[in-house]
Amino acid sequence: MSAKTPYFIKVKSFYSVKFKESHTCPHRHTSEYEMMYVTSGECQMVVDKKEYILKEGQFMIIKEKVYHQLTIQQGQSCHILNLQFILTKKNTGIDVTEFFYQYPQAAKLFDLDYIYTSDRVRLCSAMKDLIAEMESSTSDPYYQQVLCTRMLIELLRCYEYREIKTGIIYTRKATEYIATHFEDDLNVAKIAQVAGINDAYLQTLFKKQYGVSIITYLNTVRMQKAQFLLKNSNLKITTIAFACGFNSRQHFGYSFQKMFGLSPNEYRHKNNTHSSSTTKII
Repeated sequence: MSAKTPYFIKVKSFYSVKFKESHTCPHRHTSEYEMMYVTSGECQMVVDKKEYILKEGQFMIIKEKVYHQLTIQQGQSCHILNLQFILTKKNTGIDVTEFFYQYPQAAKLFDLDYIYTSDRVRLCSAMKDLIAEMESSTSDPYYQQVLCTRMLIELLRCYEYREIKTGIIYTRKATEYIATHFEDDLNVAKIAQVAGINDAYLQTLFKKQYGVSIITYLNTVRMQKAQFLLKNSNLKITTIAFACGFNSRQHFGYSFQKMFGLSPNEYRHKNNTHSSSTTKII
């Protein structure tokens, strides 16, 4: 393994406070990340001109130099855990080198302008324990390191869970669209547009979730429909080919043979028990 790159977190400020009606002007921090966790109530955050509502169990991390604004509406209150810190490679603050060495994927979290997601139960207690230790008059630097590492691990888990959950939403949209439009002239760009993400990201999600590309998944759906029609109808092979999204009988035949080791006619001969030609394509 490569040599460890040093990483340190220098905490600039921290607090656990219940706010009532409040409003801040748009502002940014020149060098600090800000991590806000809502333990009760709710608040409105505007970050990069986008509006978010943070409710109990949700949190946001905002990168240095990113404008943001906090609002708590009249008559409401919000209890917030807050940490402002600098992530640096200089030997100052809490040493978290080992964390980034063990979890190199975590570095990307701090490249994002902001993160907005929900806790998976344990991040709140990790933040509370770290803040309590830093507030203690007998605080132990090594224990701060342990607690800060714990907090970073919980943060990474929250983010990765969000990525998985979000990814499932996108792939579900894509597969539902494929299931109802497989007979159309589909391509990756069109499917990704319907899912609401770019095609490269959707390709990555399909590989992770299904182990195949989008086109392979689409062709599998088409072939399953073709199998059904060959088994249960006397429709012409050309008709089945077009009904399953193929633009020619030749392309359909080649693809079918490649997947099943039989031509469509051979497959029908071995499996078809349908005696009527009245089957309709729905």
